[in-house]
Amino acid sequence: MADGGTVFLDEIGNVPLRQQAKLLRVIESGELERVGASRAKKIDVRVISATNADLKAASHAGHFREDLLFRLNTVEIHLPALRERREDIPTLALHFLSQTLPVIAVT
Repeated sequence: MADGGTVFLDEIGNVPLRQQAKLLRVIESGELERVGASRAKKIDVRVISATNADLKAASHAGHFREDLLFRLNTVEIHLPALRERREDIPTLALHFLSQTLPVIAVT
């Protein structure tokens, strides 16, 4: 369904090693085989993944495939937890409040 678009893999660090191997094969070859299908289908997708796990440490410990980490880690964006950037809280609160509250005119 994501062919020609983007697939988002949340908590990639929790994917079992067996599925990591299958995912790596799809990313490297650009082909997948649907359940029950007799042949592979070529796909074109952009992959975005997220995790709160330390994938480098998991890779060194043998819990995450190093070759998959290499394929996924083209651009890494580290977003610190909100507790580490408290100065952002007022701005975020105002933004979300403006999205949920009706506009009230004050005269």
